[in-house]
Amino acid sequence: NKNLSNIYPIGSLPNKFAYYCNEGYDLIKFKTDRFGLRNKDTKWESVANKSNIFTIGDSFTHGACVPGNSTIASNVEDLSKINTINLGMGGSGPYEYMAVMKTMLNPIISSSNKKNTVLLIFYDNDNVKINNRKEKLLASSKSIVKINQNDEIFPTKYYTKNLISFIKENYPTSKELMISEVRNNSKELKIKLSPFYKILTLQPIRKRIIQIKVQKYHEKNKPNFSIISPSQKAISLLSDICKNNCTPNVVYIPNNEQWRPNIHSKLYKNKLKKITKDLGINFIDTEEVIDKYSLKDYAPKGIHLSIDGYRKVSKLITEKIGEL
Repeated sequence: NKNLSNIYPIGSLPNKFAYYCNEGYDLIKFKTDRFGLRNKDTKWESVANKSNIFTIGDSFTHGACVPGNSTIASNVEDLSKINTINLGMGGSGPYEYMAVMKTMLNPIISSSNKKNTVLLIFYDNDNVKINNRKEKLLASSKSIVKINQNDEIFPTKYYTKNLISFIKENYPTSKELMISEVRNNSKELKIKLSPFYKILTLQPIRKRIIQIKVQKYHEKNKPNFSIISPSQKAISLLSDICKNNCTPNVVYIPNNEQWRPNIHSKLYKNKLKKITKDLGINFIDTEEVIDKYSLKDYAPKGIHLSIDGYRKVSKLITEKIGEL
C-alpha cells in the first residue's frame, strides 16, 4: 500500500514485528505484544488480579501515527495511573470491535476479580452497513486467550498459528526492504507537500473538488438510521459483557471537515449518543475538545489526531471516567 497513513507490519512472529508510519512525526517504530497489539508485553501479567482500562477501536485507538507515549491508551494510563491495554487496530470497524470483545475482552472480564473499565471508541467512518459475510464470521468466532495459573493472559495456539500465517503470506519479512519502501514513499510525499507542487497543481481547487465529490457520495449513500446497525450491535454487546466487574464507555472522535467532510456525521454521533443513553452507558463526545473545522488538532501530514489532539482526547476521557 502506497499510502503512508497506513500501517506497515514486518516480521514473522506476533511479538517480533514492528510498525512504520509517517504523518509528520517521522517514521514511528515499535514492537507489538504477544497478541500483535500495541502494548508492552508486561501489561498482560496478572491482568485478572488488578483493575484495568481496555481501549477498543480503529487506527485512532491504535495510535496512528504517533510515538507510543502519545497514544490514547498511554496517555490515559499516565493520567489515571491504571493499567491500560490497547486493543485497537488500524482498519477496524464495528464488526472488528465485536470480534475483539467476543474473543478477547469477554474471557478476560469473566475471569477478573477486579473492577475494569472499557472504552469503545468510534470514529466517523464506523457508520457502516450490515455485512452478511462478517456476520457469519463473527458468529463462528471463539476465544483466542488462555489464562495460566499465575493469571497471565496468552494467545491460544490457534490464534498464533493463524497470525503468523497471515503475516508471512501478506507482508515482507525483511526489515530493510520495508524501511526502504516507506522512505521512498516519504520522498514522494515531501514533493506533494512542497509550495511549488501546491501552486503548480492548484491545490485549493483540487481540495474543493475532493470535498464536493465526498459530499455527493454521502448524499447518495445516506445511511438508514432506523435499522439496527453494526455500531448499535457493538454497543449492545459491550453492555452485555459489562454486566459485572466492568464499566462500559462509548467515545466518539470526529472527522476533520476540511479534508473528510461528511454531512451525516452529526446524525451518526447523535445516534450513538441515543443508543448509549438507552442502555445506560456513559457517552464521551471528544468534540468538546477537538475542533473538527480546524487542522490544529490533527496530524501535520495525515487524517489522524496530532500528538496534542490525542492528549486532549485522553485528558477528557480520564476526567469523564473519573466522574463515574
